[in-house]
Amino acid sequence: MMVAGESTADGPGLVLVLSPGGAADEGGIQRFTAALLALVPEGVPIRLVEARRSGRLWQARLVLDVLRAARGLRRERHDRRVAVLCLHGAFLPLAKAAALLLGRSGVVTFYYGQEIWSAGWLRRMGWRWLQHVPVTISGYSAGALAAILRRPPTIMLPTMPSTWADRFGTDEPRRAAPGPVRVLSVFRLSAARSKRAGTIIEAVAQLRREGIDVELCLAGRGPLDGDLAELAGVHPWIELVESPGDEALVGLYRTADVFVLATGVSHDRAQPSGEGFGIVLVEAALAGLPVVGPAGGGSRDAMVDGFTGEVVADERVETLADALRRLSVDRPYRERLGRRGRLWATEMTSTARVERSRQLLWSLLVEATDGAGRSGP
Repeated sequence: MMVAGESTADGPGLVLVLSPGGAADEGGIQRFTAALLALVPEGVPIRLVEARRSGRLWQARLVLDVLRAARGLRRERHDRRVAVLCLHGAFLPLAKAAALLLGRSGVVTFYYGQEIWSAGWLRRMGWRWLQHVPVTISGYSAGALAAILRRPPTIMLPTMPSTWADRFGTDEPRRAAPGPVRVLSVFRLSAARSKRAGTIIEAVAQLRREGIDVELCLAGRGPLDGDLAELAGVHPWIELVESPGDEALVGLYRTADVFVLATGVSHDRAQPSGEGFGIVLVEAALAGLPVVGPAGGGSRDAMVDGFTGEVVADERVETLADALRRLSVDRPYRERLGRRGRLWATEMTSTARVERSRQLLWSLLVEATDGAGRSGP
């Protein structure tokens, strides 16, 4: 393992990166990959190959781009060792082919969540038997991945660039103007069912029936789910914001009072499903919002129950409404949680944490480049 102060001269001289691509404001995986790329030490060149779109034609284009990059590096690298960093499990076979072309056997591969529990048997077999160094982003995702790999992966909790604290955070107090308590939830709008949007709506509706002045904003990447749009049309107190950019998203966080994420955990498949980490919980905490998150999934690594917010035991309307009720009617309580959450989330952007993550990533790249990538069972 690399220790503090170890020189990068002992490691690879260049990193070939396979990335899902996309702008950092497109979703959680794009935020993770942007943060990971920022961890490669200064002075170590990166050759980046991105999968910019889906579809067979673009998959073929990606294969050609990766193999072309690997052949080019093999010709030009001279004495430089090349590490292969795969930023999505779906690309592992291709990353492995590139590594073999470069005379290396190891690949560092990151896994997140959804691709783990939705993987078919062929992909699971590839993950299990192809030699690589697996890394994932929460204890929950690690458990699901270990069941496939039959060995434990490395857990590397997401590290946020320091710019995030400035982008999402604010030292200004939460808005003190009178008016409805504003509840915000951010998720892929096309995945409204698995994100339990209906449960959130029913919980807020229950509070309104009790006479609590509360409104709801649902925002995230489109396309917009048709059932969700229909529900919003019935209830005028629901606002839908489709595909907001970072600036608009920051505005939503700063004008909200409470953040909620209710992603359910499914047990009716060979692998569990849920939130891989819940990066929006950290974004909300940076903005000073108290958060409500699910007990299942990786959200337990993205919040602290009773300190940054409240963890709900299940996805029932009554359970979620209880947490939202406490935060809606007790302003000092939610402000206290918001202040604590801001301090907790800011630590994820600290120089010390970023440096620890940089050292961990580098040690994994050295391990893979030296041919010590972990083999299958």
